Amino acid sequence: MGLFVRRLGTAMVCASLVVSGVTKAVAMVDRPATTIEVLRNLKFALEHDLFLHADFYADENLKKVFAATNISWDEVSPMRTSGRMFATFGAFFLIRGKVDGQGREALDGKMYGSGIIAANWNAPAVIAAFGKPAKITNPYAAENPVHPTPVMPKTHELGNLAIEYRFESSKAVASFYCLFNGDGTVLRCNFGDREK
Repeated sequence: MGLFVRRLGTAMVCASLVVSGVTKAVAMVDRPATTIEVLRNLKFALEHDLFLHADFYADENLKKVFAATNISWDEVSPMRTSGRMFATFGAFFLIRGKVDGQGREALDGKMYGSGIIAANWNAPAVIAAFGKPAKITNPYAAENPVHPTPVMPKTHELGNLAIEYRFESSKAVASFYCLFNGDGTVLRCNFGDREK
């Protein structure tokens, strides 16, 4: 490694370590066979800031980590990449790129990765994978709710509520948010991972 550093310089070494870090992290997970396993893999990816690394979005990684069956990229540019990933356990809309302090796309900005998930998940599966929620809120009680009333009556303890998880390291902050229908099934989930 010492010879490698002297010949290529520290910039090349850092890039090489990031790639091997993603490769090692992906090697630590198994291809999911259940909803709870895909949720655990999502949690692992957020805890390890994998969505901040371009190499994580390689088809073979997404197929292994999320059991993706179809991946397509709609937009690919130096500042932003977006696409869709369809998997046995849900559909993901993915976006990653670089933004400045005001959230505007910028080549010299901080890395971010985020997504919206449409899946037939439920509150018990999310909690089994992620653990006790860090935050539970009633989005319908907010000052300007997205919907003025819940879609269906509440029949589950987390019905018509939202839960949020937060993961923070010295380099990044990630979060996972789910809003549930009245019966505890997922209305929508989203996640984000952003470099500090």
